[in-house]
Amino acid sequence: MVDYTGGTKTMSAALALVAHRWKCGFSYVGGTIRTKEGVGLVQSGTERVVATSNPWDELGYRGIEDACEAFDLGNYGPAADVANEWLRAVTDPRHKRTFATLKSLIEGYAAWDRFDHAAACTRLADVRKNGNDLYALFGAATSDRLLEILRQHEIELGQLKSAHGASEAMVRDLIANARRRAEEGRFDDAVARLYRAIEAAAQVRLAAEHGISDTGCVPVEALPESLRARWSDRAEGGTVTLGLQDAYRLLAALGDQLGQRFVELQLDLKTSPLATRNQSVLAHGFRAVGQQAFEQLWGKVLELCDIRENVLPVFPKLGRNEP
Repeated sequence: MVDYTGGTKTMSAALALVAHRWKCGFSYVGGTIRTKEGVGLVQSGTERVVATSNPWDELGYRGIEDACEAFDLGNYGPAADVANEWLRAVTDPRHKRTFATLKSLIEGYAAWDRFDHAAACTRLADVRKNGNDLYALFGAATSDRLLEILRQHEIELGQLKSAHGASEAMVRDLIANARRRAEEGRFDDAVARLYRAIEAAAQVRLAAEHGISDTGCVPVEALPESLRARWSDRAEGGTVTLGLQDAYRLLAALGDQLGQRFVELQLDLKTSPLATRNQSVLAHGFRAVGQQAFEQLWGKVLELCDIRENVLPVFPKLGRNEP
């Protein structure tokens, strides 16, 4: 119990600030009769105790702070759990509504981060509909920024949701996801996503420009003669399965610029940054991928896919002091 009765204004304010992290109630001892014509000390025998819950808890400020901090660190699942816990804890209907909106915001980006684009689109659309709750949570400047970001991200998610199979939007999304993993220091995960982005870029180009919609089932007759002779012995049922390197060999043989760029960037060599991914503990080896290996592959991926870093989707920061 925090009893701030006897403190000066400064002492009482300091105690209240410190107590925002405590599981406690607040207590004040007042009275019905005071000396000095009502402005002095409470007369003995007339005391009255006023007790209340911790206002930090009732208003949910600590919950907002904790949820936003977890979100900004990329811990989207734990952030959603915090918001949900405080949604149940607060009693005021207005505060419940704002926490419900915060929970939807966090869950939307959590879904996006795990490639559940349909769920992300639904959650973030709900947040935009309840935009006034953002102003109660974050104030005008941050809320205006968030609503504009949400508008842009709904467009990006719409493209991702409507794409069936490989798409340029999915390539961007994989690369952006890799950047988030790298920001967490999870370089093995980041490189795995970059590898998939490179593979997806080849699949997109083969489908869009050359009528080959599935690299797992490529008809032998669709191959250029030079590759048909080389790969015919591994065909099953008249089709071959192409891995990443084979997909780019096919693009190069078809005279496609993407395949040629893959060779120019020396990604076809055993000494390329792609080889680092193969040695990763998440692929075929037992080595941990470091930041340097990630950055080498990161630059190659952007150049290969002809993507500027500033066009990649960036999740917002929810900290109240964020620009």
